Amino acid sequence: MGTVTRSPLQFAAVREDPRIERTLILEHAPRRALLVASGGCTALALRAWFPALAIELVDPNPAQLAHVERKLAALAAGAEPAAFNVGTPDPDGLAECGNFERLFRAFRALLDLFVVAGDERRLRLETGAGWDDVVAHPYWPVAFALAFADPLLVAMFGPDAVQHAVPGSYPAYFQRRIELGLAAPDRSSNPWLHHVLLGHYLASPAAWPPYLREPPRDLTPFRAHRATLLELESFAPYDLVQLSNVPDWMADAACDELARRMAQEMRPGSVVLFRALNDPRDLVARWSPSFAFDPGRDARLADLERSLFYDQVHAGVHR
Repeated sequence: MGTVTRSPLQFAAVREDPRIERTLILEHAPRRALLVASGGCTALALRAWFPALAIELVDPNPAQLAHVERKLAALAAGAEPAAFNVGTPDPDGLAECGNFERLFRAFRALLDLFVVAGDERRLRLETGAGWDDVVAHPYWPVAFALAFADPLLVAMFGPDAVQHAVPGSYPAYFQRRIELGLAAPDRSSNPWLHHVLLGHYLASPAAWPPYLREPPRDLTPFRAHRATLLELESFAPYDLVQLSNVPDWMADAACDELARRMAQEMRPGSVVLFRALNDPRDLVARWSPSFAFDPGRDARLADLERSLFYDQVHAGVHR
């Protein structure tokens, strides 16, 4: 017996609501889109909704690109929903086998031991019951403080992941975000909330991620680029570039270089989309004035984000 093996896969699931991308695609009708691969959930949902849209993926981690292909293969083989962690917290499931998912297993273990048992959490989510007593529990903030402490995040993702946040701010940040989900009227159908609190999705299809409720018909592999965003040859081919929250991880100089290249290479009318998580910097200013941002629209897009992870969503249109 040796030490626990570190998985090469960081993210088994995408914690982003693809309705944001859907809104922009309906508004701007792009023909070719570039998405950060991550766990592949967004790309799969968009392929189902927009089969004519050419979608390409980018990720420097080959394990992420291979994971997307595993999901495609499972869908093509007619795998049961349980393979995607519907109804089961199987750590080898396709939505639960990454390093980030291990972090949430540690969080749930703390809840089990000190706050509220897993069966009770599931029952409350299934029935829409209240959570006031859980949120008021003295160990509730302690669970966040232990599971989302800076040393654990740095060990898992490296210092880039927390470099711009106020030191020690992640526990309170995630606590606020999860409490927003628990207070929302749609908490019984929010798959991202369920994934955090249960490690699986509920049995009802109404509570599944979009790509499971409506799988794409085209299950061939996506064209993929094993590269960082700055290693891409060109952004010119794309009418929509989705950056996920990668700018959060980038130093100021790298953000400036990415914004400069996109401004030079992308066509007028093309769209850049990025989310932000606990990053106090003014990222919009780095893409302005080459890209036009509408604060009102950004706020409306942020309101669509049911994943609860991001406190900012920004979409800019190339002038």
